[in-house]
Amino acid sequence: MSWFVRAPVTAASFALLAGCYEHHLCGEPESCDYADNDCDDLVDEDFVDEAGVYVTAEHCGGCGVACADVFPTALETECAVDAEEGFAFCRIVSCPEGFHLAGDGACVPDVPVACLPCTEDGDCALRDPDAVCVEIGDGGLRCAPLCAGGCPEGTECAPAGHCVPVGGDCACNEATLGLEVGCLVDRGDGHQCVGVSICAEGGFGACEPAVDEACNDQDDDCDGAVDEDFRDEAGRYVARLHCGGCAIPCVEPGPNMVAECLPDGAGVRCDIRCEEGFVEVDGIAANGCECERWDGTGPPPDVGGDVDCDGVPDDTADFVYVTSTGSDTNPGTLARPMRTIQAALARGRAEGKDVLVARGIYDGPFDLVGGVSVFGGYRPDFRDRDLELYPVLVERTSAPPGSPVLTCRTVTAPTRVEGFVLAGSDATAPGEGSTAVWLDRCGPTVELRQVTVLAGRGSDGARGDDSSDNLADWGLRSLDQLDGASGTTGADAGTVGLCVPVSAGRGGRKSCRAANVSGGDGGGGGCPESGCVNGSPCGNAGCTDYTVGGVCDFDAVLRDAVPNPAAGAGRGPAGGAAGELTYNAPTNRGVCNFCDDNPTLPRNGGNGGDGAPGGDGAGGGGCGGVPLLDPASGRVRGGDGAGGTSGGNGSGGGGGTAGAGYDVIGGTSGDCADRAGGAGGGGGSGGCGAPAADGATGGGASVGIAIRLGSSAGPTLDSVRVVTASGGSGGDGGIGAGGGTPGVGGLGGTALYWCARNGGRGGDGGRGGAGGGGGGGCGGGSHAIYLAGTPSDAYLGAIGAGTTLDLAGVAGAGGRGGFSPGEPGTAGSDGSAEAIFVAP
Repeated sequence: MSWFVRAPVTAASFALLAGCYEHHLCGEPESCDYADNDCDDLVDEDFVDEAGVYVTAEHCGGCGVACADVFPTALETECAVDAEEGFAFCRIVSCPEGFHLAGDGACVPDVPVACLPCTEDGDCALRDPDAVCVEIGDGGLRCAPLCAGGCPEGTECAPAGHCVPVGGDCACNEATLGLEVGCLVDRGDGHQCVGVSICAEGGFGACEPAVDEACNDQDDDCDGAVDEDFRDEAGRYVARLHCGGCAIPCVEPGPNMVAECLPDGAGVRCDIRCEEGFVEVDGIAANGCECERWDGTGPPPDVGGDVDCDGVPDDTADFVYVTSTGSDTNPGTLARPMRTIQAALARGRAEGKDVLVARGIYDGPFDLVGGVSVFGGYRPDFRDRDLELYPVLVERTSAPPGSPVLTCRTVTAPTRVEGFVLAGSDATAPGEGSTAVWLDRCGPTVELRQVTVLAGRGSDGARGDDSSDNLADWGLRSLDQLDGASGTTGADAGTVGLCVPVSAGRGGRKSCRAANVSGGDGGGGGCPESGCVNGSPCGNAGCTDYTVGGVCDFDAVLRDAVPNPAAGAGRGPAGGAAGELTYNAPTNRGVCNFCDDNPTLPRNGGNGGDGAPGGDGAGGGGCGGVPLLDPASGRVRGGDGAGGTSGGNGSGGGGGTAGAGYDVIGGTSGDCADRAGGAGGGGGSGGCGAPAADGATGGGASVGIAIRLGSSAGPTLDSVRVVTASGGSGGDGGIGAGGGTPGVGGLGGTALYWCARNGGRGGDGGRGGAGGGGGGGCGGGSHAIYLAGTPSDAYLGAIGAGTTLDLAGVAGAGGRGGFSPGEPGTAGSDGSAEAIFVAP
C-alpha cells in the first residue's frame, strides 16, 4: 500500500505547474505538517503537548492520524496518552444510538435478545449490554431486556424491571404476535451467527441473520463468505475504510486531496492524489496539495507564490496591482503596486492587463474600462485570495454626494468586477437621488460577481416658493404693494353767498403689471347754468313744464335738461359703473325762496358701482408621475409638483356724481344767488392678484444599481447582494398669498345750501385674487435595482436569480400641497418601494 503517489511529470502537467501558486511558505499560520509554518522556530506547536506527543483528535500520535477515521463506527472518539509509556492512541468515547461498544475496538449494533437461551447475564450482554438472564415460564433461563428502554412488541414489563413475553412464556401465540426472539443461525459446519425469529400466524418464522456483514474477518451473516461486502471478486479488500484489510483506512492526509483504494496485482494500494486543479509542491502530505492551478482566465487564486518551486517568492507583472499603501507613481507591479483603482484601470487599458486589488478601503469613484477586469479580495501580499478575510471597500470621496461609486458607459467587451463592497453615499442637495452603481447601456458581457452594493439615502425635496417669494419677479418687494389705492372725497359746496367750482374726488390710481385697475373719477360741480328763463319750459325742472293731461313727456325733459358733469367708470375687466347723472334744480319761477327740484330727475349725487374682485388662482397639482432618471449622473428622483396660477386683479370702483345745485334762472326777482351741490367721490382701485406659489421638487430616490438598457438585456449580475436605503420625502408646495385689498371709494362732498344736494360716494375697488398653492412633490423611491428600458422576461429572471436583496430602506412620502386662502395645491404621491423597478 502506498501512502502518497505523485503523478509523473509530463509536458502537459509541467505547463500546469507553471501556473501554480504556493499558499504555505514561511509566515503562514501553523499547520500539522512537521514544518515551522509561522517562523517561530517551533514545529507543529499547536498540535503537541509539552512532551512533544501529538495529542489532538485530528492528529493523534502524528500528523494526519484522525481518530474518527481509526474508529469509523464510533459516534465520538478521543486521543488519549498512555501515562507510563508516553504514547498517544485513539479510543472510542461513545457509540451511535442502536449500537454498543464491543470490547475496545468497535461499536456493534444492538440486536433482539428476548427469549434467547442463556446461562448467565454475559451471554445476553453480547447482544444487548443491558439485558439479563432470568427464568421465564417453564422454558428455563432466557434473556430479557430491561424495561427502562421500553419493552419490545409482544412483551410486557415484569415487576422485577425486565421485559417478559405476554402470558409469561416464550411460546408463539396470539398474545405474542410480532415478538422478535433471539436465535442462532447455523451455517451447517458448526459456525453460528446472531439471528432473530418473529412470531407470526402459524408460529415462529425461520431464524434470519440479525446483523449485516461487518469487516471483522468473520462471517457475520452466516452466508459462507467472510467480509464479502468489503472485497472484490479477487478477494482483495478495496473499501475506502478497509483498504488491504479491515480497519485500514485509505483517507486524505491533507486538504485538496482525493484518496482511493485501488487493486494492485494480488494486493491493493491506497492511491492519494491531488484534486483537479491542485498540485502538491513541498512534499509534505499533511498540508495537502497546497498549490492551486490557474488556467489564466478570471482572477487567480493567489499571486506572488513560488511559481518555479525554488523556494523563493516570485515577483510578477502579469497584472496591475493595487494596495491601500501603494502609489499611483508606481508601475503597478507586485513589488511596486498602485494606490487608486481608477489609475490602475487606466494603466490596465494601456498595458492590456486586468487589475487586482488587495484588502483595504479605497476612494471612488471609478469608471469601468472595456476589456479590463478588476478583482478584489486579495491579501496585501497577494499570496492568498478570500473575499471574506480580505474585503475591499470602495466608497465615494471626491465625487458629489449621492453620485455613483462605479460607472459603466457603453462597455460591450468582456469585463468583470468581482469581490468588492461598493458603498453609495447619502445625497445632500435638495431633491437629489443617490445611486451606488450606474450601468449605462453596457452589454451582457459586463459582469458583476460576488459584489455587495450598499445604497445611500436620497435627500428630501425642496419646498416650493411661496407667493411672497415670487414678488421679485414682478418687481415688488412686499405683499402690501398689491393693495389697491382709495379714491379721494369730493369737495364740499361753497359757503353761503359764494358760488365757486367744486372739485370732484379723484379715483384711486393703480397698475398691476401694466394692467390699469384704477377707480373712476367723481363728477365735479360748479355754479349751475341750466339756461332756463321764466316763461319758457325748463328741462331741469323735470316734468313740471312737460306734463300734458297728466302725462309727462320724459324724453323731452331729458332732451332739454342740462346734467352735471359725468363721473368716470372704474378700470379693469369688470370695473364699477359711474354714478348716475344728476341735474341742478332751478328757482320756482321768479321767487328766490324755493327751488323747483321736481323728483322726476335725479338730484342727489349718484354712488359709483363697486369693482369686481379678481378670481383666485388655481392650486397646483401634486406630482403623480414616474421617477425621473438623469442619464448624465445615473441618479433618480421623484417628479415635481405643479405650481399654482396667479390670482386675477380686482377692478376699480366707479366715481360718484355731484349733487344737484340751485340755479337762479332768468326773470327771478329777489336777492338770491346760485349755489353748487357737493362733488362726487372718486372710486377706489382694484387690488392686484397675488403671484402663484410654486410646486415642490420631488424627493431623491435611493438606488443600489441603476441600469439603462441598450437592448433587451444588460449586464450580468451573479451573487450580487444589494442593501437598500430610504428615499427622500417630496417637498411641500409653496403657500399662496391672498390678493391685494381693494381701494375704498371716496365720500361725496356736502352741500351747505338748503336746496343743494350732497355728492355721491365713489365705488369700492374689487380685491385681488389669491395665488394658488403649489403642488407637493413625489416621494423618492427605494429600489435595489432600477431598470430603464424594455427588459426581456429572461433578463428579469436572471437578475432575480443572480441577486440577494436586503430591503432595509423605505420609500419617501409625498409632499403636502401648499395652503392658499383661495385654492390650495394637492399632495404628491408617495415614492415606490419596488425592489426591482422597471421604468415604463
